[in-house]
Amino acid sequence: MSEWRRQLDNPEDYRAFMTQLIHHFGNYEIIAMALPGTGPIVTDRRVQTVLGDMFAIKRRLIRLFELGYSVCRAWRYDPPRSSLGFFNPTTDLCRLVRGMLVEYMIQADPERVAAARRRAQQTGHAFVPYRFWRPAEALRQLAQVEYQPGPIRRPKPRRRYVDLQVGQVPPICTDVARLEWAIKELFNNAIAATSIVDVKEQGLVARPLRDGAEGNPRPAITLTVTPVRDRPGWRSRQAVRLVIADEGVGIDKTVLHLIPLWAFSTQRDWVCEEPERLITAPPVESRHLIIGGKGIGLAFARATILELGGELTIQSTLGVGTQVTIDLPVPTTCRP
Repeated sequence: MSEWRRQLDNPEDYRAFMTQLIHHFGNYEIIAMALPGTGPIVTDRRVQTVLGDMFAIKRRLIRLFELGYSVCRAWRYDPPRSSLGFFNPTTDLCRLVRGMLVEYMIQADPERVAAARRRAQQTGHAFVPYRFWRPAEALRQLAQVEYQPGPIRRPKPRRRYVDLQVGQVPPICTDVARLEWAIKELFNNAIAATSIVDVKEQGLVARPLRDGAEGNPRPAITLTVTPVRDRPGWRSRQAVRLVIADEGVGIDKTVLHLIPLWAFSTQRDWVCEEPERLITAPPVESRHLIIGGKGIGLAFARATILELGGELTIQSTLGVGTQVTIDLPVPTTCRP
């Protein structure tokens, strides 16, 4: 850390130092994990610029692979089918949010996880869990999801932990994969803010931050999708608004303006455990586990929303909860 601080005094040496780290590790998250949660490093403008550049470079490389994959798929059809590449001009945000919630519950199905582990052992391959398995497993327990038997085990929540309110909204043109990933990062923060997760002998054990009445308590997280008819400052003057509101721990107003920065996090005392170990061989002792904490998710979500032409705003009160609002533009009708 002393070497890191010394590099801050010389912009050229500092950029070379960061470039060397990128060359060795190839992942901007490695550098973000090395940064402290508070202090001049994480708020330094040069650090934010470098981390933003690293995010942009990694995003472009991934998109090149996706473009090649989509073009190859299009050429397999006879006659060839046009490929949209990344953007879907008829994206239904309501359907995307519904699908995200169902995917969380399906991926956290204990039988599905056990079957995937058995296949990995039989084939000799490494067991790779769902990328967001940890918050998905927490949501499965918090919503008390039960699975209906049949050829496809369908999840059914028994507890109203998440309240989904959707309206009739127009389609938007967006990068579905990037937008879904950004929404998941924000939703993970809501789960972390409204729950307490412990690592015990049987694995992850999640419980609500605030226990409500028995039966069907008030939902801790609310997802709302509504149309915005008159959005000032935008060409189409129409937008689709997604609001993710939680009744969690909230954020102190003194650090609220730092939340969107790369590598800034209010949750630095997180337990560094790989999902594979938590699923297969969790430690026996009970430990408190915080979902997230690297300061990447919210910064990634904000950068993605801005890239897609939208806006992201955060309102929070310590001890009351947080509300994240995403506005995405409705495309204007193209005329010759």
